[in-house]
Amino acid sequence: MCRLLAFHVKGKLDNNLIQALKKVSEYDELSMYKGHPDGWGIVALVREGRDWNMIYHRSSKPAYQDSRFDEIEISGDEI
Repeated sequence: MCRLLAFHVKGKLDNNLIQALKKVSEYDELSMYKGHPDGWGIVALVREGRDWNMIYHRSSKPAYQDSRFDEIEISGDEI
């Protein structure tokens, strides 16, 4: 089952939040499936000055097995 997270921050995205999502994708004691072995993705709108840009990434690998997941670093005036 898909998990969605929505939030609004100013400055930089807290990497601890990203790592928590990775951990719960490997083992989620609240899920009847106990994990999320499917792929993952991210969509973010980032404001820099007056301009808004979209970041989009999709992977067929589970978040806990994809080294690109650890490369997520998003910053801007607003996210």
